[in-house]
Amino acid sequence: MDDSLFQLEGRSVLIMGGGQGIDESTARLLARVGCGVAVADINREEAERVAAAVADLGQPSTVIVGDVLDEGQAKNIVKHAEHDLGGLDALVTVVGQASFNSILDMTPKQWDHDHRKNLRHFFFTAREVSRSLIEHRRPAT
Repeated sequence: MDDSLFQLEGRSVLIMGGGQGIDESTARLLARVGCGVAVADINREEAERVAAAVADLGQPSTVIVGDVLDEGQAKNIVKHAEHDLGGLDALVTVVGQASFNSILDMTPKQWDHDHRKNLRHFFFTAREVSRSLIEHRRPAT
């Protein structure tokens, strides 16, 4: 793969839920193409493991532990990432959970739980990163 295709070298990215799964793979890919990565996860050990892999690829990395479903913690995660990476250029988030029930069997409580887990964090973090991009006049990636 031609890494120059992405033209992301020198960019800073906050990855929510970066300690595992798709977000972990994304953190490694972004580091490979030259991005600094803030790995935010509720699990410190997983986030540290991924941040170490980013650093091993020669890119700046930082670990941020917090619960993105909490508005205050989400704000602090973004501020911490900005501080440690010298600003942010992008947000990656694939945090989520599903109840894998038939819609015929799903209760409103399960529906609300899944949507809270899958959308609430995105609202909080996207809003804060957008505010940061506007304040610092950084174009979004």
